[in-house]
Amino acid sequence: MGTLLRDCTVIDCTGAPPIDDAAVLVGDDGRIADVGPRGEVVGRAGDGHAVIDLDGDTLMPGLWDAHVHLGAVVPPWEANFRGETEAHYAYRCVRKAQDNLNAGVTSLRTMGDRHNADLQLKRAIEDGTLVGPRLWVAGDVMWSREEAGVDAFRAKARERLRQGVDHIKLFATRGIAWPAETIAHTICSPAELRAAIEEAHRWRKPATVHAIGDEGVVMAAEAGADSVEHGFVLGDDGIRAMVENNCVYSPQLTVTEAWNERTIEDEGCFPAWFLKNAIEARVVHHAAFRKAVEAGLTFVPGVDNLTRFPWSPGIETYNGKPALVTEIRLMAENGLTKMQALQAATLNVARLCRADADLGTLERGKLADLISVDGDPLVTIDALYDVRFVMKGGRVIRSDHRSSPIAFLPGRP
Repeated sequence: MGTLLRDCTVIDCTGAPPIDDAAVLVGDDGRIADVGPRGEVVGRAGDGHAVIDLDGDTLMPGLWDAHVHLGAVVPPWEANFRGETEAHYAYRCVRKAQDNLNAGVTSLRTMGDRHNADLQLKRAIEDGTLVGPRLWVAGDVMWSREEAGVDAFRAKARERLRQGVDHIKLFATRGIAWPAETIAHTICSPAELRAAIEEAHRWRKPATVHAIGDEGVVMAAEAGADSVEHGFVLGDDGIRAMVENNCVYSPQLTVTEAWNERTIEDEGCFPAWFLKNAIEARVVHHAAFRKAVEAGLTFVPGVDNLTRFPWSPGIETYNGKPALVTEIRLMAENGLTKMQALQAATLNVARLCRADADLGTLERGKLADLISVDGDPLVTIDALYDVRFVMKGGRVIRSDHRSSPIAFLPGRP
């Protein structure tokens, strides 16, 4: 017996126009069996399906966060977790993953967690021990900041790939949370990056590079990185290199929106170097993103870690709401159309993770990772804050709607 979702508008995120008064039939294999105008889908469906009325919601593919750390903690909170056990770190990872799923983020692309906690959590979710979103994981990535030499980079990348990671994460530069003269300072050589990226590609896995300024971004793009993370002080040379090397850009606009001079000074608990780094990152970031849009780059949204006051476990928030929606909205406010912003958070990440044969759009044959929201995100992205239904692989995770395990007559709406 399948599940019929009806009384909704469908945005399939392929770029096609929305389907009003639509229905979606989900098969008992967890895949989308049919989608289209309600009368046509109901007519083809036959009897015996569970029915969920979505009360006029917009139904679309589940969201992806393309840059998340499940357990990492940033200043000023990190001191509170010194001496934390591996078990407690893992519990925080579970909480954050599950909070994301309940907020409609059905897939996460992790960018590094201590103890390979993300890798272990992925296995626990896939074997049914825990309920959580789909994970594409990097494992423990700190080696990239510590190792030196081409052979060491190749060996460490191979070690992680052998452990089962889905992509290789590398650091080309420093970042906001590191004391330095400039956050754009490079910390490895082009040859080291290339060795690790070549190894990832040999295993048919993507590689992503943390790079802040043009020197690191150009180095990453020319070494073959599939995506670049941050680009906080990105310039024309970096944008050009990403375009020429078909590199996806994951900017974390919410980081520089949240880590601003006023907030940091008001809280009064940050060291002077952190304030300097945050200001350096913020000055050009959003303007650089707008230039990247004009250049035709492909984008994916990610939240990273934000300085929440007071600190709380679980999903990253901005002004008390899921920060991924803020990231998608900032992408739309800085040059993307609303449809392009939605595709960035669905289809584009699925493609980057090489999972678009099964995920990323609401189409027949794809896995039924679906959400419904009250409102139209093509009118206002903020509609994504009001998630009222979440389904993963045909299984209802949460629903604010009534459902009926009843048969219905063919052709009857």
